[in-house]
Amino acid sequence: MTVLNACIIGAASGIGEATARELAARGYAISAADRDADRLAPLAAAIGASTHALDLTNTAAVDGYAQTLPDLDAVRATYLEHLVLRLEQPDAWLGGAA
Repeated sequence: MTVLNACIIGAASGIGEATARELAARGYAISAADRDADRLAPLAAAIGASTHALDLTNTAAVDGYAQTLPDLDAVRATYLEHLVLRLEQPDAWLGGAA
């Protein structure tokens, strides 16, 4: 049986947590990262995820985290997705015309 690996950045709450739980239920091995390490602990206990405290503004930490990851079958970076959307559609985020 092939193990599928997923990396969820922003996994401590909200969509990231829900995604981690759903993928774990589907049999993925989860690497859960968030800047809020305390909130990751219950997730790890519930789904058997490996957890990593990660501040995305620290490029050395992000590089180090990336080196620990196995080959990935799925990636969810909630924070980064919102950042890209804000950069691609700034008017929508700033209250201007879409």
